[in-house]
Amino acid sequence: MTKKKAGARLLKRIILGKTPPPKFIKSLTIFTIIWSSILGLLFGLLGIYAWIDKEYLQETIQFNDFTPKFCFSYALLHALSIIGAVLIYRLKRNGFYLYTIANICMVILPFFMLNNYEITLIHAGFTVIMILLYLTQLKKLE
Repeated sequence: MTKKKAGARLLKRIILGKTPPPKFIKSLTIFTIIWSSILGLLFGLLGIYAWIDKEYLQETIQFNDFTPKFCFSYALLHALSIIGAVLIYRLKRNGFYLYTIANICMVILPFFMLNNYEITLIHAGFTVIMILLYLTQLKKLE
C-alpha cells in the first residue's frame, strides 16, 4: 500500500468514523455530500467572481440579484449541510438537526436576499423529500 492510499484511508476514517452506517443512510449521506459539495463550490466561486466583477452578474439575467454576500451565505449553508450529512453518516442525531436547519435556511434565504425570487416546486419539494428521508432514519441515530 502506498503512502497516498494510507493517508486517504486515514482521512476517510477520521471524517466518516470506524463503523459504516446502514446502506440507506450511507446512500443518502453520500448523495448529500456530493450534491452540497458541488453547489457549495459553485456558489463559493460565483461569490468570488461577483466580488471581483460586479457588473458581469448584474448584466446576466439569471444572476442579476446575486451578490457576493448571497453567494457566500449560500455556500456556507451548503458547508453546514455537508457537516450535517457527515454527522448523520456517523449516526449522530445532531447531524439531522444541523442538516434540516441548513436546508430550510437555503429555501428561505433567497426571499430575504434576492429581489425577484420566486420559489420553485422542485427546490422546495427536493428539500422536503430529503428531510423526510432522513427523518425516517432518525431512530437509528444516537
